[in-house]
Parts: sequence; structure tokens; C-alpha cells
Amino acid sequence: EEFDQDYLVLIILEYFRISMEHAIPILDETQAVFFKLILRNKKYQMLRFLLQFHCFHDNQNLAEVLLYLGTKNKATLKLNKNNQFLKLLSDDEFIPEMMQLGIDMFWRSKQDEKIIDYYLTQGMTFEALEVAKKGRYRKFDAKEFLDATLKYNSQIPITDVLNFLTNNVKRNKNDTNIFD
Repeated sequence: EEFDQDYLVLIILEYFRISMEHAIPILDETQAVFFKLILRNKKYQMLRFLLQFHCFHDNQNLAEVLLYLGTKNKATLKLNKNNQFLKLLSDDEFIPEMMQLGIDMFWRSKQDEKIIDYYLTQGMTFEALEVAKKGRYRKFDAKEFLDATLKYNSQIPITDVLNFLTNNVKRNKNDTNIFD
């Protein structure tokens, strides 16, 4: 007999609500099951709601799924091929607001290199430079910044990119590992 998965989603949602209300930690495994169920049933509005209220723990696999959902040109993404959740999605799913939720999750996890990689693969050189300027991420692949600027015909002048990279070298002149 087929079980109504929408009903199961509501049951687990209530479990999350009660757990949060009483400050009971939710196991990662429980979150993974619920996350799979949401993806399988395409309950993306519910997912956005749960993410905005931090019902899920931040993790790389979840952030990658959010970037995947929020990206129109999925072919350029650099994602973990072992991410089990990505197998539940199709290439035609595009929900733009999910991209920012994925970026925010990587930011809270201090994974600036993932944010910079994402922005560069999407031709968003200015945004990548803004993240890099925050100073939490010091290793840069200068070639990737320059390639993205040229490849995507970025609105940011190449001289700005070169100035940023030069200033970064000067700021970190005692650190020989600032470039990958």
C-alpha cells in the first residue's frame, strides 16, 4: 500500500517544530531523510521556509543543492560528485532565490573559496572580488579571476581585477602561499 508522502512531510515538519520549540537537537541523519523527502516531493517553498528559520544545520551538501537549484547554467558548477542529494534533482529545476540561500550557508560555514568558485564559474567577477576583499579567504588563483573576467566579458574592468590581486600580494608579502 502506497503511503501518502505529503502526509509524511507534514509529520516530520511537526517533529521539527516540536524539537525546535523545546530546544531538542535534531540528528543529521533525521535532517537528511527529511531533506530527501522534500526534494523528492519538490516542496521547495517549504524548504525555503525551513532554511530561512535555520531548521537545517549548515553543511556543504545542502549548500551545493541550493546553488544547483538557484543556477540556470548548471554545466559550469563545480560540485561534489558524491553528493547524494543532487541525484534527486533534474537539470530543468531553477529556483533563483535558492542561490542566495546556498551562498549564505557557505558564508556562515566560512567556506569563502566555495563562494568565490561559484561566482567565478557564473561570470560574477565583481561578486567574487567582494567576497575576497572581506579578507577571510587569502589564497587566490589569479588565473581563475582573470579568466572569468575575460571569458564572461565582465562589467568590471580587468585593471580592477589586476589591482586587487596586486594589492593582495603586497598585503601578504610574507606569505608565499597566497596563490594556489
